[in-house]
Amino acid sequence: MESSNEPIGVSKPQIPGNERMLAIFSIVFGVLGLGLMLFGLPCMAIFSPIGLILGYFALKDPEQKTLAIVGLAISGLELLLVCAFFGIFAFLSATNYSL
Repeated sequence: MESSNEPIGVSKPQIPGNERMLAIFSIVFGVLGLGLMLFGLPCMAIFSPIGLILGYFALKDPEQKTLAIVGLAISGLELLLVCAFFGIFAFLSATNYSL
């Protein structure tokens, strides 16, 4: 039998509404990254992993699942576009192609 120092039936308190904020911030980081991508700013690459992580943690609450999925989709799209952007840039620079 396992022994534990915590009393039986006592769970750690959870802060309500945390998942809603995570889902909203996931959407914000996804949209912010897509907006910065339009201007070609190199700092855009950091926003997609942050949005994906926040969206993943927001999936824990069934009520916020829709917002979390939207945040994951936007951040995932941004990640794909960032990878394509850097891939095309690397290919063009390796072949000495100038615009």
